[in-house]
Amino acid sequence: MGRRYYLHVKKRSSRRSTNIALTYQTGLLEFSVTADLAGQRTGLSVTGWDVSSKSGIKSEASESCIASELNGKRSGPGILQNAFGKRAEQVSHLAPSTTDEARQLSESYFCRTARRFVTGYGTAVCDGRIRVGAHLELKGLGELFDGEYYVVQVSHTFDLKNGCQTHFQVERPWIP
Repeated sequence: MGRRYYLHVKKRSSRRSTNIALTYQTGLLEFSVTADLAGQRTGLSVTGWDVSSKSGIKSEASESCIASELNGKRSGPGILQNAFGKRAEQVSHLAPSTTDEARQLSESYFCRTARRFVTGYGTAVCDGRIRVGAHLELKGLGELFDGEYYVVQVSHTFDLKNGCQTHFQVERPWIP
C-alpha cells in the first residue's frame, strides 16, 4: 500500500500563523530591505473568450484586492497612483473561459505584484518557528521598515563558523 500525501491550500488571510518578533542586532543579525514602485500597477486586467455565450470576457483587479492587508497603511499601488496617476497593466498570455476564472486570475496576479512592494532578505539566530507563511514583527529597522512581514522563503543552515542560522525572504504590500 502506497503512502498518501495531502496538500492543504488556504488564502493568506485564512492561515493561522505565529507572529515572531525579531529586533535588529538581537535576534535579527542582518536585514536588507527594498521598497520598489517599478513592479507596481494601479490595476490589472485579464481578458478571454466565453465559448458558450460567444462573447468577450474582461476582469479588472485593483487595490481593493489587498485592502484587508493594509490596515490603513499606504500600498505600492496607492503611492504609484498618487505620484504618477493610473498605471494599469493588461495580461494577455492567459486564456480564461469564464468570467469567474478571469476575475480569479486578475486578482491573483494583482495581489502577487502588490505584495512585492516591500521585500527583504534577512538572517536571524536559528529559529525553527520561522517558516514559510509565518509573520515576522521586525523592529530596529527605522520608521519606514519596522513592522509585520510575511515569510515567503526560508532556509536553516549550520556551519562551523556561524553555527545555526535562519535565512529568510519576506514581503509586504505597504509602508507606514
